[in-house]
Amino acid sequence: MEKLGVFFSLPAGISIENAAHLITRKGTDVLILVDATCHSFLKEGEWDFYPVEVLDTVCHTTHSVPLSLLACCWRNENPRLEIHFIGIRIEDTQLFAAPSPAVETARREIAAIFEAWLAR
Repeated sequence: MEKLGVFFSLPAGISIENAAHLITRKGTDVLILVDATCHSFLKEGEWDFYPVEVLDTVCHTTHSVPLSLLACCWRNENPRLEIHFIGIRIEDTQLFAAPSPAVETARREIAAIFEAWLAR
């Protein structure tokens, strides 16, 4: 069986730019961003994969630095870096609002999927 490597999880909240340097420092090959989205075709707590190129249109914009700009910087530093985005639909867009039960359930579901995949 092929070794999957090291899994590093970073709950960055709304200040992902404060932890952006860790992506480079850890020598990341694959980056999976999970964040809130206000995309209308999903119901609260539902989630889906999105191309990184649409980050600024589907991602809830509470970040001081747009995620697309960070993705561009990361790719300039490491052209092999694969970046994927999972958006969880939110209803409450109030700054610093706690995740709703539906959003928290989705977050746990996504984490469980990755944990199961890495455990195989």
